[in-house]
Formats: sequence, C-alpha cells, structure tokens
Amino acid sequence: MLSFHLELLDKIFLKNVNQFVVYKDYAFVYGDYGQAHEIHILSLEIPEKLTHVQSISFQKEIVKVEIKDDTLYVIENERALHIFDLSNVSDPKRVDSFVLLGYDIYDMKLIGENAILAMNWEGIGLVDLNLPDQIQPVQKLKIENKCVECFVPFGDRIFTVSNLKNDPFLYEVSIINGYLEIKNKKSFLILIHPTYFVVLLKSFYTANLKREKQ
Repeated sequence: MLSFHLELLDKIFLKNVNQFVVYKDYAFVYGDYGQAHEIHILSLEIPEKLTHVQSISFQKEIVKVEIKDDTLYVIENERALHIFDLSNVSDPKRVDSFVLLGYDIYDMKLIGENAILAMNWEGIGLVDLNLPDQIQPVQKLKIENKCVECFVPFGDRIFTVSNLKNDPFLYEVSIINGYLEIKNKKSFLILIHPTYFVVLLKSFYTANLKREKQ
C-alpha cells in the first residue's frame, strides 16, 4: 500500500497573516483581519528556500486579494479596490483605484468585467471595472435588510446566506448585463452557516452542523 507524507521544506515568519494566493512562482500572503495592512510577496522558485521579495502596505486592513489575467485586485476595507499590473509579478505596479470610502467590506469575487462585493449591512455591491472615474459601486442590492459577509459565484449567479439566527435562507442573485437581482430564495429548517456552503459543477452543496444529544 502506498503511503504519503508532507515534508516541511522551509518556513518564513510573517506577522498577522492567514491567507495567500499563488500566481506563477510567487505567493501573495496577507491577513484578512484588523491588524493586517500588508501584502507580502514571496518567491517560490526554490521551494527549499523561500524568499521574501517585498511587501505592499495599505492604510486600512486588507479584506481580499484576487488575481486574474496578470492583474492583482486588492480590497482595502472602507477605502478602495486597488488594481496592480503583474507584468512583472515580483514588482506589482498600481494602475488604478476605485474609491469605496466608508463601506464595510467582507468579501470580493471577480465575475466578468465586474467586482462583486459583500458589504455587510449594505448588502451586495457591484463595481464596474470599465468605469474607473465613476462613483462606485454602481449598484447596491440589499438582501432584505440582512447582512452579507460572503458568497459563492456560479456562472452569472452568486449564492449567499446571512449569519443571522432568524434568517435561514439561501439567496440566489443573478448578475446579467451588470445588473444585480434576487432571483430566488430557499428556506432551510436550520440556519446555514456562511462557512459551510459551496457550488460545485451543476450542484449546490450545503452542510448544517448540529450537536447530537448524548
């Protein structure tokens, strides 16, 4: 019988980090909580010897980092969506920023030419990446006065749930021609925790956690 094990090749100490995105031979490491104001770029070219290339600093905490087509997208909470050119991956160059002053942002997903934001009590926001000079988000959609902290994209739809105890609903939101619209909501007998739902292929999977009586 074959057996496998993981071997630690190297480690590097970075303060306040718990998330990362790998692109080509580099890792973009950050933390998605209050004390993390930096993205650390590590070279993975030699796995046995990690190299800290540089760090990019921000005024506010970093919420989410995404990479698409040689472009780095960074959400800085209550301030902006920053866009960096990754033609030289080890040395990102800031090319634009979409001002989002005051919005309490929890999550971001890139869908087509739009960035979709989970904005807590403000609901869901849509940033049109083709309109850098316009006030953003260009649309906000309230989810029946519920808070939105995360969502899962699937084609031209996103699925989201609230973490409120009195809101056991799964919401389906369409994104067609840059317009957000609630298409459906499904009730569950028990609250769905935002951490435990996922869309895979053509199916939606969810898990409810409950403690059995001994």
